Amino acid sequence: FCDRISTGGDRGLVSDVFQGFLNLDQESVRGIDLNATFGKDVTVGGEVFDVSLNLVANHLIERSSLFINDDGSPQFDDDAGEFGFPSWTGRATLFVDWRDFRVTWQTRYIGEVEQQADGIDPLADAFGNAPDGGLALNDAGAGPFFGDTCTGGGSPGDLAVGATATSGAVEGDGVFCRDVGFADEWFEHTISLRWDNGDFRIIAGITNLFDNDPPLIDTNEVFGVSNIPIGNGYNLDGREFFAQILYRF
Repeated sequence: FCDRISTGGDRGLVSDVFQGFLNLDQESVRGIDLNATFGKDVTVGGEVFDVSLNLVANHLIERSSLFINDDGSPQFDDDAGEFGFPSWTGRATLFVDWRDFRVTWQTRYIGEVEQQADGIDPLADAFGNAPDGGLALNDAGAGPFFGDTCTGGGSPGDLAVGATATSGAVEGDGVFCRDVGFADEWFEHTISLRWDNGDFRIIAGITNLFDNDPPLIDTNEVFGVSNIPIGNGYNLDGREFFAQILYRF
């Protein structure tokens, strides 16, 4: 940027700044949006039910940023598939209309996600041991890392025969782990009943019908509160009931 500033005079003061647009960095978003609607009249016991289904799905292929560092080297980062940018999200809504009544069932979907690849901890135990018997280091050689809830290879040093935790040694169980920085796919279901005669409309329903909890993570790895990721679309309030009355005049 210094080349865009001119100086002059005996004191070398700034005489001119070129303020033209400089396209230095880049953000890219690519994806596919899918929408479909189906409808059919179904007759049951002489009664006609109007059934319709609306499907919406979003596939995020790329959500990247490119920064040019001060030395001119590029720094590229693609967040697709990470927290806040799941590769797949979707919503399916089923409507069933009969006379003045409508039943609505909606299912919301968030695909599995994982933290930034270079932030994923290696498998380790609570003593910094790796499954291969060495120190738990990442690909860059940093560490050691600690899997807080696993005893893995046991405490460092030789474990004397018959030794116990009270003698300063912990026998490992061969299990290694890492901080949770990922979440499996997540579903939320909502159901409601509406009655509408033209003058009155009454709606009652339940959000998060099955009271599905948001996924749990380690907040050392993913932004969250009380081991729950926030700002990612998950329902944090649990099952809720709602009702609405409308009068037209």
